[in-house]
Amino acid sequence: MTGAGYGALGVLGADGTLVSFLHSGMDDATVARIGHLPVGKGVLGVLLDEPRPLRLDDLNAHPAAVGFPEHHPPMRALLGVPITIRQKMFGSLYLTEPTARQAFTGSDEVVARALASAAAVAIDNARLFEQTRATATWVQASRAMTSALTDADPVAQPLRLIAERACELTQAEQAIVLVPKDADLPADQVETLVVSAAVGLWAEELLGQEKPVHGSTSGEVFRSGIPITTESFHHPIQAFTDVGQRPAIVMPLRAQNTVLGVLAVARNESQPPFDARHLELMSDFADHAAVALTLAATREQARELTIIADRDRIAHDLHDHVIQRLFAVGMNLQGTIARSFTRDHQTPQP
Repeated sequence: MTGAGYGALGVLGADGTLVSFLHSGMDDATVARIGHLPVGKGVLGVLLDEPRPLRLDDLNAHPAAVGFPEHHPPMRALLGVPITIRQKMFGSLYLTEPTARQAFTGSDEVVARALASAAAVAIDNARLFEQTRATATWVQASRAMTSALTDADPVAQPLRLIAERACELTQAEQAIVLVPKDADLPADQVETLVVSAAVGLWAEELLGQEKPVHGSTSGEVFRSGIPITTESFHHPIQAFTDVGQRPAIVMPLRAQNTVLGVLAVARNESQPPFDARHLELMSDFADHAAVALTLAATREQARELTIIADRDRIAHDLHDHVIQRLFAVGMNLQGTIARSFTRDHQTPQP
């Protein structure tokens, strides 16, 4: 609509840089030669810092210009407009190299601003739809997991089931569950956590690893009961958090004001970081999981108590039966002895 030779839409991240850069006008070979996509430095960053339309006849003459990387096609004229959603900066629309003239006009700017407004509405609707769908997915998963845990047979692995669902729902590459090494100790006296369930990459290597509660990230969450998002861990876990800076969520499994353990998921470093929405959804999931674990444990305890009660009843019945048999044998012996004594002392008849 503006006759631009190149166009791009940059998405602003929480750290103030571009976390996504969608572009049009360059072939794949050129993109491959250029290498790393822009992150919002130089002139592109001006629009992120000052969200208002920017129109330049020669972007290379701007004070913030930092030049182009090797193999980048020449670009001079630039038109940039911010994309704002609910009074919050979402990103920017960039246009460059008009094919029919040397610079963009005021009419081009009006068109670009209208496109940015339409994009904001479309993106907002798409995000709301995605949030609604994601919430429904998490709720369904929580219900299914609760049903699976409470109806599971005694040989089921509830912690692994929780890790599997959390890994799937967060699109993570790894998920682990850490629980107290000594399950009989009160939570405030636990000193060591052990990885009791692991799914995803290097799961077998993760199982059984121990981490101190004091001074570790997982221990901090276990003690405080407060979930966190992080990209670095104190006391890195071998094959999990020692592989580099990666987006991760560490979540307590809480039930009845007691922390039963810690659930942690980690994405690949190339995936986007977790945000507050992920933290909220996973927090609800973890609370459901902890309640389901408690219900499952209570159900198993009730089953064991029923078995013990049945064994006590059977033992009591056997005890009574044995006593009755012994008493009967004793009575028979006494009768036999009495008859034998009478027979031996009978007076012979003349």
